[in-house]
Amino acid sequence: MKRKESLLVSLAIIILCAAAFGLYQYKSGQASGQRQQPSAAAPATPALPAGTPAAELIVSRDFGRKVLQSKQVQIESGETVMDVLKRSIDGLKTGYGGGFVESIGGLGTTYNPGDSSSKKQDWFYYVNGVMADIGAGEFPVHDGDRITWDFHDWDFSVSSPGLIGVYPQP
Repeated sequence: MKRKESLLVSLAIIILCAAAFGLYQYKSGQASGQRQQPSAAAPATPALPAGTPAAELIVSRDFGRKVLQSKQVQIESGETVMDVLKRSIDGLKTGYGGGFVESIGGLGTTYNPGDSSSKKQDWFYYVNGVMADIGAGEFPVHDGDRITWDFHDWDFSVSSPGLIGVYPQP
C-alpha cells in the first residue's frame, strides 16, 4: 500500500510541475507580447476614426496557426459577413451565386468529389470564435465583431464549432 501512495504522490508532483511550467510559459508569452503577426506582405490598414462602427477581419489557415491577413474594416448597417469579405479582400473568388468562397488569394478548395486521393480542405468562417450555422451572406455583422476566415482540413472532422483563443484575442 505504501508503494501506491508514493506513486500517487509522485504523479501529483509531476502534474503540478507540468502545470506550473505551462503557466510560466503562457505568462512569459503574454508579458513579451508574443502573438503571431500578419505576414509582412499584408498591407498596413489605416486607423479608423474613433466611433466608427468596425469589425476585425482575419484571414488564416490551419485553425488560425498562420495569419495571412488581419485588418480593421468599417462596417455599414445591414452588412453581412460576405459583404465585408467581398469589399475588403483582394483575390477573392466565389461560387454558387456569390454565396460560397472558392478561394482567397489563390488558396482554394482541394477537394474533388469522387477522387479519393484529394485532400478535404476548404474555407470556413467564424464570428467571435464560433463557427456560424448559416451562410456568410445571411450572417449580420455588428460593431466589434471579429470575423475569421480560416482555410483548413475537414477530412477528420466535419464540424469545428470554435477556434480556441480567437475571441477576444487570438
